[in-house]
Order: sequence, then structure tokens, then C-alpha cells
Amino acid sequence: STRDPRQEKRLQELGFQYLAQLVYMYQLADADRVPEANSGSSIASVPQEKQATDAAVVPGMRLEGELCFVPSSARSAAELQDVVERTYAGSLDCPAIDGLRTTEDVLDGYRHTGRFSPDHWFLIEERGQAVGCLLLAEHSEHQWELIYMGIVATSRGRGWGERIARFAWGHVRRCGGEQLVLAVDARDEPARAMYRRAGFADWAHRHVYFKPLSTAMPSA
Repeated sequence: STRDPRQEKRLQELGFQYLAQLVYMYQLADADRVPEANSGSSIASVPQEKQATDAAVVPGMRLEGELCFVPSSARSAAELQDVVERTYAGSLDCPAIDGLRTTEDVLDGYRHTGRFSPDHWFLIEERGQAVGCLLLAEHSEHQWELIYMGIVATSRGRGWGERIARFAWGHVRRCGGEQLVLAVDARDEPARAMYRRAGFADWAHRHVYFKPLSTAMPSA
């Protein structure tokens, strides 16, 4: 969709700034309804995750290759906040809002998205080190949202994004969900391509504006 100059001028007069064009994407349990362009990303081809068998692991922990998905209920709030902050470094996802809110405020907003459960928020670890996070929310009995997914800068480029997105879909299906939606910055083409490989299809495009309510927060 194109931006409306008259509407944008009016929003600017009201103090709003342009943020980004967001691409909304989805994946459905009914494979026949997924657009043909994504037919190569078969849900049946997704590797099956394994439940961790080590006696030292926590309830709900799951393994996918070298990655370990640990429910946030098993880690401290400080650990979650730390890894989320580290995933922001160099991110192409809506960089215009960097520093406008503290990570604590961001996570608090995420907790009010859908039905929050710490068992649907994961810290992703490799060899005991946190390398990313995955935050999911249930909106209804069958619809879920991938609120946020991030990998720390030093662990990118290993093909983990697609693996994490596929894990997210598998978790939603295990919980009885039939639809998973997400939004991604249209300029973040690597992320969009990754989600397509993981079986997601474009659903809608929307231009988003924001209005800062206070001065920018200092860097941590």
C-alpha cells in the first residue's frame, strides 16, 4: 500500500512520526489455505523437537539440534531482559523506536498482548549461553501471535532464525493452535525471506506511525 500524503501531513501536525511499513504474515494448520508460493515449506518437513532428557533441565525445556528452548518461568526476569536487550543490537526491525522505551516497558507491553503465559516465552540457549528469545501469545483458542523473536548479534548468520520460527509453529500446534501471525518491518528483507522459508505467507501491509510521549531513554 502507498502512503497518503494528506493523511501523513495531518498526523505530523499532531506530532506523529512515520515508523515503518509492517508486513503481517501468517501460517495455518490447514495447509490447503496456505498460498501456493509457500508450498515448498512443508509443515511435514519440520524437524521434530525433542523433550530434554537430562536430569538437570527444567520442566518444559525442549531441544532442537544444538538449541535449547527454556521457558522464561525457569529463568529470572533479569536474564530475560538481558537477552532481549542484546537482540536489539544491529536489528533491522523498526530501528526508529530504539531507545524510546526501556526494555522493561517493552516486555510489560508484550505481557499485555493476548493471554500471557511465561511458559510460552522462551530463552534460547546454546551450550548454556543465552543466544536469543522467542515470545508467543495466545489470542483465542486457535489463534496465536509471534510477538517477538530475536538472536543476539554474535550468534547470527547460523540459520537459526528459520529453526526458531519452525519451533514456534510446532509449539503452537502442540498447544492446539491453528493459526500463528506476526508482523515484520517491510525493510527487513532477510527476516521476511526467513519467515517465508519457515512456511509463513504475507497477509497484509500497513503503514504505522507513532508519537513519542517523552524524551528518549538513555542507553543502558
